[in-house]
Amino acid sequence: MTVTCTLKEAETKLAALVELVERGEEVVIEREGKTIAVLHAPPLTQPDRVPGTLAHLGQLRDPYMFLASDPDLEAAAHGEVRV
Repeated sequence: MTVTCTLKEAETKLAALVELVERGEEVVIEREGKTIAVLHAPPLTQPDRVPGTLAHLGQLRDPYMFLASDPDLEAAAHGEVRV
């Protein structure tokens, strides 16, 4: 939901408007019927990647193992179904 208010109202009710934004609302501030500002929550961000998080697992035995073909998938691609 979008809440619209004048600049004068925004000056007097800023704390209440910020609470609305924290709850997910969008606040449009207008002056003389024209939008001059829009308040909204910042986009959600993912935590930064931490290098070495999986280092305790050691190195891959074969770094190219994910490039090898899968015989079951190859057979399925050619219409054969293995059970």
